[in-house]
Amino acid sequence: MESKLKLIVVTGLSGSGKSTAIHVLEDLGFYCVDNLPVALIQRFLELWDRAAEGIDRVALGIDLRERTMAEELPRVLDELQGSGYSIQVVFLDAADEILVRRFSETRRPHPLAPTGAPAEASASSARSSPRCGSGPTASSIRAR
Repeated sequence: MESKLKLIVVTGLSGSGKSTAIHVLEDLGFYCVDNLPVALIQRFLELWDRAAEGIDRVALGIDLRERTMAEELPRVLDELQGSGYSIQVVFLDAADEILVRRFSETRRPHPLAPTGAPAEASASSARSSPRCGSGPTASSIRAR
C-alpha cells in the first residue's frame, strides 16, 4: 500500500515544546493529535485510510513517558514505513535551564520527578531516564 499521507511524529523531553510544535503544525494545516498512545497509531492510520476525506498531512504528539513507547515506537514506525507511509520524526530537546524555567512557570511538577523534588532535579530525572533522554531507544528515535 502506498499512502499519500505525510506523517510527522513529534516527541522528545517533557517541557521541550512538543505541544507548541503540534500547535504550529496545526496552524500550517496538519491534522494534529497530541498525546496519542503508541498502541493506537496503527489503528488511527487504518481509520484514516478508510475515511481519508482530504486529509493528507497528520502530526502526532507522542509522549516519551508512555510505558510502551520505548519498546514499541521504533517498531511501529518501521512497520508503517514498510507499508508505504512517509514519516518524519521530530525529537525535541532543551537545555536543563529551559526545562527548569518551563516547569517553574507552569508550577507543575515534572512528570518524571520524584514527589516534591525541585525543578532542577526534574530536568535531571528527565534527561537520565532511558525512555526520555538517553539510552538506545531515545538515540534510535533521534536518528530517524
